[in-house]
Amino acid sequence: MKTFLLLATSLLVLAACNKPSTYQPAAGDSSETIYADACARCHNPFQPGKPLGIVKSLNPNAQQVANKIQVGGTMVMPAFEQIPAERRLTLAQWIIDNN
Repeated sequence: MKTFLLLATSLLVLAACNKPSTYQPAAGDSSETIYADACARCHNPFQPGKPLGIVKSLNPNAQQVANKIQVGGTMVMPAFEQIPAERRLTLAQWIIDNN
């Protein structure tokens, strides 16, 4: 019974995590600020000179990363639909540049 409750609770938590995010950056926010506000709590915090380590092994281009930001990941990463397309692309390039 304990195993079932643990499994059921875990599935509910994972399902809740994949909801679209309501995060919306302020007009003048930099990519670094957007990353700190929306991404760093789950991914590595940005530290100058240290790679973020979140996409390097996949070697994606900026459009692929921007698409992942828009639609979210599997199971846990939410979709960041409120970040405008142009800003998603700029953020994606910043992420690639800092990996």
